Amino acid sequence: MKQRKLAPLFAVTLSLQLVLSPVIGFAADEKKTSASDVILGTSEAFATSIQAAGQIWSTVNQIKQGNQGLSGQAAFDMQKFQEQQTPQTDKYFNMQKLASMPGMTEYMAMNNINPAMLECKTLPTTLHEAKNEVCSLGVTTDRGVAPAAQLSEMQAYSNQYFQINKMYRNYSADSNSAGQLFGVGCMKNAMNILNGFFKYRLDELDKLTTNLEAMQNQFREASRSDLDAIEESVAVLEGGDSELANKVKSKKPDLFDFGKRFDNPACTSMFAKDSFNQMGRNKGLNAINQTLKNTMSEKVNGSKYSGESYSASHSAVVEDLNNLADKVAKQAELRFSELTDGQGYAGFLKNLPNSVSSVNGANNLLTNDLFSDVQTSFAEKSQKLQNDFNTIASELSAGGANPGKALSIVKNLTTENFDKEVTTIENQLKNGCLSSTLSGGSSLDTLLDRIYDPTASDFANKNASNFLKEKLKTIMANDKTSPEKKLSELKNLESVAGNRYYVKMDNSYEVQETDASGNIVTRVVDASSKKSPSVFFSDIIRNCDAQFKVNKLDNQLSGAEAIQKLRTLHSSYKNLAKSHASEMKAALKKKLIECESSEDANSSAIGSCTSERFNTSAAGFCANAALSCSKNMQSCNQQAEKFVTEIKAQKTARVNNYKALVEKNKKDIVKIFDSALSKYMKDGELLRGMFGAGFSSPSGIEREVPEGSRYLNLFTDATSGSPDGKLLLEDPDKYVDMFKKNITALKKSVEDQQNQIVGGGLGKNNGLLADHIKQTEKNYKEVASSAEKFADKCDRNYSEYVKASEQQRNQQNAKNQELQSELGEKLPRFCKKYETARSNAMGACKGEITDLFDAAMKAANRSGQTSYSDGQAIAEFRDVCDGFGNESSSTTPDVETMCAELEKKDPASNKMCKGVIEKGWAELCKKESKQVDGQTVTTGVDCKSLESQISKKYLGTFGGSGSGAITVTSSAPSFCTAADNSNRGGFMQKLNEAIKSSVPQPTGVAR
Repeated sequence: MKQRKLAPLFAVTLSLQLVLSPVIGFAADEKKTSASDVILGTSEAFATSIQAAGQIWSTVNQIKQGNQGLSGQAAFDMQKFQEQQTPQTDKYFNMQKLASMPGMTEYMAMNNINPAMLECKTLPTTLHEAKNEVCSLGVTTDRGVAPAAQLSEMQAYSNQYFQINKMYRNYSADSNSAGQLFGVGCMKNAMNILNGFFKYRLDELDKLTTNLEAMQNQFREASRSDLDAIEESVAVLEGGDSELANKVKSKKPDLFDFGKRFDNPACTSMFAKDSFNQMGRNKGLNAINQTLKNTMSEKVNGSKYSGESYSASHSAVVEDLNNLADKVAKQAELRFSELTDGQGYAGFLKNLPNSVSSVNGANNLLTNDLFSDVQTSFAEKSQKLQNDFNTIASELSAGGANPGKALSIVKNLTTENFDKEVTTIENQLKNGCLSSTLSGGSSLDTLLDRIYDPTASDFANKNASNFLKEKLKTIMANDKTSPEKKLSELKNLESVAGNRYYVKMDNSYEVQETDASGNIVTRVVDASSKKSPSVFFSDIIRNCDAQFKVNKLDNQLSGAEAIQKLRTLHSSYKNLAKSHASEMKAALKKKLIECESSEDANSSAIGSCTSERFNTSAAGFCANAALSCSKNMQSCNQQAEKFVTEIKAQKTARVNNYKALVEKNKKDIVKIFDSALSKYMKDGELLRGMFGAGFSSPSGIEREVPEGSRYLNLFTDATSGSPDGKLLLEDPDKYVDMFKKNITALKKSVEDQQNQIVGGGLGKNNGLLADHIKQTEKNYKEVASSAEKFADKCDRNYSEYVKASEQQRNQQNAKNQELQSELGEKLPRFCKKYETARSNAMGACKGEITDLFDAAMKAANRSGQTSYSDGQAIAEFRDVCDGFGNESSSTTPDVETMCAELEKKDPASNKMCKGVIEKGWAELCKKESKQVDGQTVTTGVDCKSLESQISKKYLGTFGGSGSGAITVTSSAPSFCTAADNSNRGGFMQKLNEAIKSSVPQPTGVAR
């Protein structure tokens, strides 16, 4: 703002406003209802303005003589303005307060910040409210204070306001230097320090997070070996396709060579190496161990024994099998005939399990397969015997014997009639030979007839006793006795009968015997030889005996051979029965006890050792194999259990160590966080006390990770189906993440409090100090702006006063000149019309009378000569002319005015104006429309007719056209009685002088 100088402003001192305001106020002071009232009011106002103009320049002269002393109020205000410009310590931005913030001293020292930067001088935030009128109203005349003094006060106020404006603008400016120690610039510099400090506090919390991460990295390094070992243990124990298992597989594939772990006969007898690998890779060592246990303890298909229990029962099982073998052998002998007849071997084996018993159900094992070799051997032997049987049967039949009965019992090992039946067949053969020899021409009767006693006559011989003959016939004809018996009986008979009888032979005969080589030796008995009947028949018997021994019955066997073979066949069947029984017993023991091979007995074949091995009633059972399998299972189980126990022990040790590290790490984290939490909460309470900014305890602080998300997924996933249960290893990262969130929550609480103090950065969010700066800046600007406005107003009023005074003087001079010219021209004409109006008002009112009225009024208000009677006369004349209404520029008053005038004139007789007065002309003349019988009917007053009636009444009362009845009765105005109305002398000369003298010139001020 440009400062004004005092001297040039003293040239003019009166404001046009102050000159005109009394005129306007006086003229508008009350409502003028008649022409005379208006004229009189204007006259008074104009006179007042003339008088005021005469006072203007005397004030100017007083000011030129020098400033007068200030009033008491102004002096008080000047003192307050000095206080307004006196710096003071800010309530917030002061070194004592801010430096006492926890950690601030260390922060400033660390960053080499001068503590004095926190000390900011400030100014009052409101402008002293000066109670002065000179700057608000300008120079006034109602205070009793000289204008010169008022102008002097204006200048004093202006200077103070100017200085305040300048100072507050300086205090509002941003700092161009880091060392500014006052105002908004200092506050903002201090705020930068505070923002840096508060950022440092938040950065310290971020460092806390960094520290946690560093601790976590140390923990990872310390626990890495444990976790690696645990991962390997879990991977080996659990196997599977989990992330953990795949991780270990890629790092250490050898750990998953489970076949190598179980590469021994005991284990491979149960499962092949590939099977161990498959089980281990799918389900881990735990699964292998459990599978081995299940296999060892399993009893399949109702078996009495498992791999676990069999070894203790093996002796009992073997004993039972031995007993079974004995029973089978016995049955084989007892039921030998079934093997060769009827259903044969198949039938025997089919019925065999039901014929013997076993405490372990081993009788169900007596199948064709078990005895297949025995059966084959038996079939071969039996077939050979059967061939002999068939040959013997054929030969005997061909020899005329009936071997059926003997053959039917040849396989019956228990029969006692076999030899008898064989002897019968033998006798049949020999007796057949005798019958054949003693037939035809050599029949027994014929031969008996040839018996004679040489000592007797023919007649005596012819009539000899038949005793001998009957005895001989009985002996020789009996086909039931053997030849050997016949010989014996013949000898006995000869001894009884004596030797006196002979057989008379017609021809010689041959006697056949066998030599040592078995050949027939024939000797001829001459016909002349004497042969007793016994000898003769003995020779016949010997012949048949020789033929029996040598001659083939058919084409293969002699009678003796056939009989011998038949006997041998019976013995062979006996031997076969015994050997077969022994073979069945041996086969049973071999296959069910000893096993067919050492490989089977030792269960050394890969995968051969299963739970089926212990089912004593299932095909393929072998006691020794079951025993070795049981021992293999127990051995492999012990090995697997040993592996599992060792690995679990290692895992447990590692897990315990890991958990100890986790607990220590957790305690360290809690300790660090709780220390920070305690510090910042304590600092927060101190800041609350300093600034009133509340510190909210951080919400959502957690001390434990939720159960569902606390543990390492790598291990919980890998052990979800473990027989040992899930391996729950706490995830330290989640614990750290939880405390990072805690730190974030703490940081937010710290940041929220800091934002309450400084805001979210300058110009961003609200904050106590940010708002304080903004409000201070706003207040400074308001104070500066107000001071500038007040200074400008003081200067403006000062300048306008001088300017208005000069303009008023110039205008008054112009108006005086115009007035002199106007009055000099119009007053004589007015006076002439006034004289005419006294006798003929209507004639006087014709023409341009209005301008003459105005000129007369101005003359009547001349300085020093204005009289009430002059104005009264002019007003009366004007009222008369207005009544006639015959002036070209005048009109009949409006209806409401006419009624008002008539009401004053004759209230009782003015009935036609009653509605106008009560309602007003516009309201009275409103028309209303309504429906009557379906037609629109308009009702209301006929205002046109009423207006005509009121006009006639008014003109009749106050003067009508051409009546001339009304005249002017007052005395002529004083200026009309002057000796001379010209400009050269008389009234006009005096009037001109009065006008000039009414506007005096100030000393030293040019017009």
